[in-house]
Order: sequence, then structure tokens, then C-alpha cells
Amino acid sequence: MISGFCPAVVRLIQVKYPELTEHIMPLEVPREITAREAKLKLSHDLGLDVSEIEAVYITPCPAKVVVIRQPAEKERSWLDRAIAISEVYGPLRSALAATESAPSNELFESATYGPGWSRLGGMTSLLRTDRWIAVSGMSDVTQILDDIENSRLRDVEFIETSACLGGCIGGPLTVENIYVARSRTYRLGKKCGRNIERHATEVEELYRDRFFSMENPLAPRPLSPLDPNIGKAIEMVRYRDEIYESLPKIDCGACGSPNCQAFAEDVVKRDVERSACIVLRARAT
Repeated sequence: MISGFCPAVVRLIQVKYPELTEHIMPLEVPREITAREAKLKLSHDLGLDVSEIEAVYITPCPAKVVVIRQPAEKERSWLDRAIAISEVYGPLRSALAATESAPSNELFESATYGPGWSRLGGMTSLLRTDRWIAVSGMSDVTQILDDIENSRLRDVEFIETSACLGGCIGGPLTVENIYVARSRTYRLGKKCGRNIERHATEVEELYRDRFFSMENPLAPRPLSPLDPNIGKAIEMVRYRDEIYESLPKIDCGACGSPNCQAFAEDVVKRDVERSACIVLRARAT
């Protein structure tokens, strides 16, 4: 089983390793479940239509911004928009510092393991088996997927994957050094976390009721010809190569595409704008 939490890795598998798509965990990601349940609860409590409620996701990851705007397996995301942590961290910290008293601890309560999901190994720490691998960075993720595809990886039951080094705390939209952030998440888990016990029977009942299930199963998305017309396809390939040469070629996956080659193809197909490359945007500024 392969984790499906990182949208860049999911896209990589769908495109480059389509036969491994069936091994991706067939569960909805926590951000979508949380947005869905929050909207349904507020709709009930306030007497509002779900469409009148907006959910905003604060993220360290451009790939999650893309998947919220353009969800591949359903009509629309339960999240309406996303904001980079780097955009709101400064103003929020200044606002909190200006308050006369410290904010209530209730604002920071979560399950003890909640902050751990942001760092590599946070998911596998909850497993009841030691037959797992936690891997981050697109090059290392690709190596592991190659090993799976070529039957070189054995005695492993679960693989936690992240396109960003160290997990989401290594995302390009974060504001803190990854190693400082890793230490801080450990402390936050101890300080603000609560022990939340879920009985196996309760979880199994929710699972049977499809509480955790995706709206539609993940499908392989292998690369297809750019155009059925050979002449036009050749022209598009030339344009794709031109775009690729202008890209940083670091295959970071932050844009939501698994690598720069796939991103160039997405631009040619008009599935995404060239400005979605955060490295090019950074160079322009």
C-alpha cells in the first residue's frame, strides 16, 4: 500500500507508473474530509446551504493549491481556495503579539499525532507493523517506485511518500528551517495534543459507511499522444521541448506535475499555465 497524501506523488504514479495506481491507499485525504465535515456541520448548525460556506486551506505546498483548483478524480474540491503559509504567517504572528492576553489553548488543540503528519514518518508512526518505508524527495521516491515496479522491494507492507524533503515541513511555501520545524512539531504534539481514542469497531463502521472513501477511484493517467494528427503532434512536441528547456529541470513536483517534462506537456495541452512553475516565478521577481 502506498500513501496518497502527497498529490505530486499521486500524479507521478498515475503518469509514470500507471500499473501501481491500484496500490495507492483508496482513502480521501484528511484535508478533504475535514472541509467536508466542517461544511456539513456548519450548514446544519447555522441553517445555511453548503454553497454559502467557504473553506480555505493554509498550505506549505503548491501542489495542493493545484489539486484544490483542479481536482482530478471529482467535480470539485470541498476546499474553495488555498493560501500559502508564507503569506499569512507574518501578519498572524504580528496580530497575536499585539493582543493583550495569550490566545486560549483551545485554539491549538489537536490529536497528539496531528502535528506529526507534517514530517516524514508521522504517518508510519501510527502503524501496527514495522514493515514500512518512509521516503521523501522526488528522486528517492522515484527510486523506490522503480524498485517496486521491478520487484526489488520485498517484505514491505506500507510506503509513506512525500515529494518534499522531510515531508510537508520541507514544502517550498514554508517559513521555517526544516530541521527547526521538525523539532517544533515534536514539541507541539506534546504541548497541545490530546489523546483521542477510537475503538476499532467505530472506525470499521465508518469505513463500511464509506466515511473515508474517495468519491471516485484513482485512475491511471499514462501519457498519451499530444494530438492524433501527426503533423500537429510533431509541432506540439517541438513547443514542449522549448518549454522544457526554459524550466529549471529540478523535478521538484511543487507545480503538481510529477516532473518538469510532464509540466511542459501540461502547458502544451493547456492544462496549466507556465506561471505555475514557482521557480520561474521566483526568478522573475
